[in-house]
Amino acid sequence: MRRYGATVDNLPACELVTVDGRTVRADETDNPELFRPLRGSGGNFGVVTAFGYRARPVGPDVVAGQLVFPIEQPADVPPGLPAVMAAAPRELGLLAAVAPAPALPSLPAQAHGRPVLVLVPVHSGEVATARRGIDPLGRPVACLVAAMPWLQANSMLDAVAPYGKRMILRGGCPWRSTPTPSPPCRRTPPPHPRTPAPPPSSVRPNHGRLGAVKAAWDPENLLRLNKDITPESAAPVH
Repeated sequence: MRRYGATVDNLPACELVTVDGRTVRADETDNPELFRPLRGSGGNFGVVTAFGYRARPVGPDVVAGQLVFPIEQPADVPPGLPAVMAAAPRELGLLAAVAPAPALPSLPAQAHGRPVLVLVPVHSGEVATARRGIDPLGRPVACLVAAMPWLQANSMLDAVAPYGKRMILRGGCPWRSTPTPSPPCRRTPPPHPRTPAPPPSSVRPNHGRLGAVKAAWDPENLLRLNKDITPESAAPVH
């Protein structure tokens, strides 16, 4: 929900077990140098065993669903989608994915099961004005967007990632979810967790700071099997 920022903007504290077996708390007061990287960098600084989450009021009804676009016709989706979202009301959130086409009556039978672009908008503002924010997203071949209870919208993708399947979904956001960047130091994930790629120049200073935190909390790089940040990448101390 862009309306309330990214998930990490609503994470007030974490409890984690360090590589030397200690249980520590990390928040803006306790271990703040550890808390900020935990909020989105994916650098494996410890094993988080509990976290707080700041709940927000949503609903009871929202406008949500799926917009299906042929993968062969990208012109149906605005090429400046980040700009469209930047101008959209903050009540509008959006997910995008390439997935097999569902067996919908509005889609030709030969398209069923073939890759399509799916946009998943969720508008948590006034139902009567939601279409003003959703219509600029493009001209889909199938529109499954409607007013529905928030609890129903929040379970739309349960079939994709059912409970107990232990899935990991990785992606990015081409537009800011908050007016100012969140504290986490985001970076481009490496092509393989065991062979981290050099960070882009635009995030190299942040990468160095993350390396310093890694050197302090996991100097032997024991936790390295996910988006690794090595202790050797620490920024030099001046």
